[in-house]
Amino acid sequence: MKKCNIQIFSQAEDLRLYVIEHSLQIETLTSEAIGSLLGVDYKASKSFGFGSSSLSFNQKIQIIQDIKGLDSDMAKKLTCLMNVGNKFAHIQEVDSFDKLFEIAKNGNWIKKILETYSLEEKKDDDEKYQFLFFKLADEIANMLYELQVQEGLTKSVLKAEKDFQKSHLEAYRKVIAKTEGGKELNDEILDETMKKIPHLKIHRKK
Repeated sequence: MKKCNIQIFSQAEDLRLYVIEHSLQIETLTSEAIGSLLGVDYKASKSFGFGSSSLSFNQKIQIIQDIKGLDSDMAKKLTCLMNVGNKFAHIQEVDSFDKLFEIAKNGNWIKKILETYSLEEKKDDDEKYQFLFFKLADEIANMLYELQVQEGLTKSVLKAEKDFQKSHLEAYRKVIAKTEGGKELNDEILDETMKKIPHLKIHRKK
């Protein structure tokens, strides 16, 4: 899995297209992250794929929050990006960030979130907020990438532990079997194990 570079998401000169393309890419990354966390192919999933029954961006964000317990700051940033994308996509009058701040009920809140990012040089308003939106999307993209990396590492560690435990148990049983009364001892160990996990069906080797 390659680290995503948000600079290649959109090179559109039109502001509306630029915002929408970034928002769509973040939604795709959100679906990928959920697929990784749940162990499913998101593209083939009815809930996270491209079908008519797939969940909304907002619902996907809520699932990410439920699974990973995102801190409130990152949850707000995800919601902010979703709101910006929706406004540019569905309200014709919103063709600039100034219009977005003016028309949207939560315009001031969105502006406040965007302004948490630093701006190193002076830009006119639309160019300024377009750049701040880029930085918002970049942070979210990296967060979603890290979620997938961490999940992959966790699964690798768990698999390694499981493989070790299985190999260790097999080796232990073989050593015990060679000792006097080994079969009886193995049977006793198996009986004790089954008491702790009665829901598992374990067959004795004859």
